[in-house]
Amino acid sequence: MWSQEAALAAAYDRVVVPAVSGSADQGPHWSCCLPTAGETTISLSVVRTAGPWIGARARASLGAPPRVTADPGRERYAIGSGSGTPQLHGEPLIWLGCPAWLEVCAPAHEERAEVTLRLPPWQELSRLVAEADLWDAADLLALELSSDLGVVDDGATVGFPGAEDPPGQAGRLLQGHLGIIVTSAAVRALDTSRTPYWELPRSGLHLVLR
Repeated sequence: MWSQEAALAAAYDRVVVPAVSGSADQGPHWSCCLPTAGETTISLSVVRTAGPWIGARARASLGAPPRVTADPGRERYAIGSGSGTPQLHGEPLIWLGCPAWLEVCAPAHEERAEVTLRLPPWQELSRLVAEADLWDAADLLALELSSDLGVVDDGATVGFPGAEDPPGQAGRLLQGHLGIIVTSAAVRALDTSRTPYWELPRSGLHLVLR
């Protein structure tokens, strides 16, 4: 099995068909530039609960074919004990014509799980999908998984927050990531110069860029 790094590199070298969210002449619409060179990641912190597996719920929330399909050209990766749900699982997808990985990291000793959508770096991503589609995907994931905290970054993930409540963590996370996805209470806890860049209406969360 390929390593995750090799699989990601291979995915970004694939020839993909641009999504229909922008015209062929102008390309998809974006109002910001994300300085991601390796990959663009949206990573959400999720409280683990009994019920359907988080990965299956996350996959379903992104949509049905043709919006999202499995990518048979790339292999899944999984790390675990050999029984039960894996502690790390990555599923290769084609999302709106764009190669992606949906990754779930759920170590046995952690109360929370980490769900990450891994996409090409911004320069490539912005030619394939519209900005609104990216934040809509984040909104759908957050709604389905009842997430209250997330980050946008160049490969880095949200990690595993401790007992500190999300409003108190927002400022620290914003210092270490390109952006954060947080509740209204967390936005109010930030410095007054930090205002939401994008509203995620379904989940009620807000995107704040650094």
